[in-house]
Amino acid sequence: MLGQIGGLQAQVFALAQMRRLVSVTGEELAGSIGWTRNQASQVLSRLARRKLAARVRPDLYLLPPGIPAGGCWTPDSFLALSVLMADRGAQYQICGSAAFHHHGWLDQVPNRLVVYNTAISGSRLVGAASFRLIQVQASRLGDTESFRTPEGVTVTYSSRCRSLVDALNDWSRFGSFPAVRDWIGTEVAREPGMASRIVRCALTYGNIGSLRRLGVILEDLGVSRQILGRVASALPPTSAWIPLRPDLPGKGPVHRRWGVRMNG
Repeated sequence: MLGQIGGLQAQVFALAQMRRLVSVTGEELAGSIGWTRNQASQVLSRLARRKLAARVRPDLYLLPPGIPAGGCWTPDSFLALSVLMADRGAQYQICGSAAFHHHGWLDQVPNRLVVYNTAISGSRLVGAASFRLIQVQASRLGDTESFRTPEGVTVTYSSRCRSLVDALNDWSRFGSFPAVRDWIGTEVAREPGMASRIVRCALTYGNIGSLRRLGVILEDLGVSRQILGRVASALPPTSAWIPLRPDLPGKGPVHRRWGVRMNG
């Protein structure tokens, strides 16, 4: 592989290995090697086209720890996300199907990460790492759990409770109905005190529709009147019914306490 890359490209890898660089900009590269800014940008772009580096944004690239033995490289999704968020000074948490899989509710590994964050909206591709980025206010982030990968990258997910609330709030984006009802039932049965923690999280991060549906689900599970009362006290009076199953036509009897039409 060494013989297949040019001398300028080899200098980039030598610098990355010497300084243990994970990412680099054209400006940083030019200053370190003594190239012009344009020359550095062209070399990095050429490496990305050959899949020997990964473009994060214009003039910012991820670099592998060494020259890829197989002739191409793509960054780990967690590393790519970490650099992408750090570049914008953004707070973030992984949500949606990746969080549902992380917590054991989905078997299939998602092919992209959905991420609440404070800086970027839209789809992004960094190498083969795919992201759906949802920009939110900082106050909408929270109730998370983190772990550190063997490569030293800190990864932040929505917690179990927050992921259940996300599944209620963002059901149309995540396709989480009707599965979320079973997930809540499983978690409440599995761990004492979980119902109370879900309610506490929902009161902070849930919307009115989520709280109404959560009230129905928890009442059906037989949780205490005290816990149900905390949900009910947060709800304004209403005569506008919402469907329990938002993915189905809104036909069925009305649960008047929660303002929910029992359609499934």
